[in-house]
Amino acid sequence: MGCEMMPPMTEKPEDAYEYSDADGVVAMRRRLADGSLGDPLHEHAQHVEESLVAALSGDPEFLGTPLLVIGRGVPTIPGETIDLLALDEFGILHAVVVEEGPVTLGAVQRILRQREWLSEVTEESIREIFTRHQPKSLFDEAVLVRLGTIPRFLGSGMHRPVIVCSRFNPSVSLELNLLEEEGVSVAMIALQEWVDGDDTVQTRSVFTPSPVSYLEPDDEADVGD
Repeated sequence: MGCEMMPPMTEKPEDAYEYSDADGVVAMRRRLADGSLGDPLHEHAQHVEESLVAALSGDPEFLGTPLLVIGRGVPTIPGETIDLLALDEFGILHAVVVEEGPVTLGAVQRILRQREWLSEVTEESIREIFTRHQPKSLFDEAVLVRLGTIPRFLGSGMHRPVIVCSRFNPSVSLELNLLEEEGVSVAMIALQEWVDGDDTVQTRSVFTPSPVSYLEPDDEADVGD
């Protein structure tokens, strides 16, 4: 699992801060003039789920790749929705489920229930969802502006389930590793904000699942780190 700084919402350079995640204790500190580290910064109050969806909708590259948002709160199977549905340059649909606070197994179950629907989404459906979401925009024009090309395999059924949260959970990380071993890949991203006086520092941590059988014995105890 790695963590990277987002473009700082501050005039301070990225290397003015140091992020650490040791034994499940996450901390952000400012590097002082003498090279030492200051006290841990306070983590910003957790986003409410709707505001986090709105932030991702406005700048989906928080997810780590150029994306065009197709829709928000997209109905899928009866009683279920995808918080954010986006398209990349290869025609892969990124289906995002957002959880306020630390991730739970419920988010995994929720996104797994919608895999069949995602695999059956057609090009026509993608265009219809986009039109409902952005009725004043033209789909092809928006795709070219955002992605630079019309995906060759639009509506192919390829999709990438993504869980976005503010903090990882070891039991969820283990579950995603087990799913990866079964050939089901679910990405997980933690977005956090830290307060440094009047400034805000953002970080993005990406959990990449690994099949449990690929892990060394010493690693298995740390699969949730």
